[in-house]
Amino acid sequence: MDAKKYKNPTYRYLWPLFAGFGIVIALLATTSDDTAQAIAQAAAGLVLVAFSVLMIRTGLTATRTGLIVRNAFSTKVISWEQVDSFDVDLFLVVRLTNGKAVRCSAVQPANASHITGRGYAYRVATELNSELADRRARLND
Repeated sequence: MDAKKYKNPTYRYLWPLFAGFGIVIALLATTSDDTAQAIAQAAAGLVLVAFSVLMIRTGLTATRTGLIVRNAFSTKVISWEQVDSFDVDLFLVVRLTNGKAVRCSAVQPANASHITGRGYAYRVATELNSELADRRARLND
């Protein structure tokens, strides 16, 4: 298996949108006569820009040896031997054999797909569970 990257496809459209809004909000702060309001507005704009930068960072990469889960503030490297299964709640969840779970914020169901059980995150979970089953079958042969 070559490295395969997973990330909610809408992120490529959302991060520039958030960054743009953040920049506009921060620039509008310069037009305010109220200093406290200008500071709050500039801070809100900078938070949106920072959030958009963190969205760029997130992702899940499946390699021959395991998974690399990049969330906004952490990166976890997980070997395939540590993985028990994949599931979806708010995000894709990597269930580990030790009972712990690692959530991947870059792979999440969108809108109605969370309710219906279809959509990007569910397809990724199905694909990765299949890959995991194939790996286990090869080890048992």
